[in-house]
Amino acid sequence: MTADYKVFQPIPLIVTVDSARLAADAPMSPDFVHQVGPAAVSGDDIWVGQDMYATRNPVEPGGKPWRANDINIYSGKLSDVLDPSITSADAQMSYQGFYDWRPWLNMGDIEGNMLARLAGKKLKSAGEIPDSYLKLVKDVAPDYIESAPSLIGL
Repeated sequence: MTADYKVFQPIPLIVTVDSARLAADAPMSPDFVHQVGPAAVSGDDIWVGQDMYATRNPVEPGGKPWRANDINIYSGKLSDVLDPSITSADAQMSYQGFYDWRPWLNMGDIEGNMLARLAGKKLKSAGEIPDSYLKLVKDVAPDYIESAPSLIGL
C-alpha cells in the first residue's frame, strides 16, 4: 500500500531574527501562534525552544478544522553559533507534537488525537540520511525522495 504523501506538504513559514509568520499562501487560519526562544545557555551549550499552535481550515465545506501543537528544542554548541566562519552549525533536535487526527488516517468522526515524539540532528547532506529511513520512505511513498526538493521550494 502506498501512502498519499501529498498531505505531508510543508507549511510555508517565514522565520527571521525578530519574528515568525506564515507565508501569504499558507493554508492556515489567522489563529497561528509561533514563538522562538529565548535561548538558554550553560557553558558552551545552547538550547532554543520553538512552540507552534495552529489551526488548518477545512478544505471541504462543513469539514472540521485541524489543530496542531508542536514543541521543538534545538541544541548545539554556543561557540559554533557565534563563529562567523560556520555558516550552518551542527544541531540536535527533539520534537513533541499533539494533533487532531491526520487526514490520511481516515478516522472520520471518531474522537481522538495523536501524539508524536522525535529526536534527530541536522544533516549536512542528503547522503547522510540513514539507509533504513530511505528504505522506509521508498516503501511507503516511492516518489517522495525525488519530489521532496520541489515540495520545499528548491
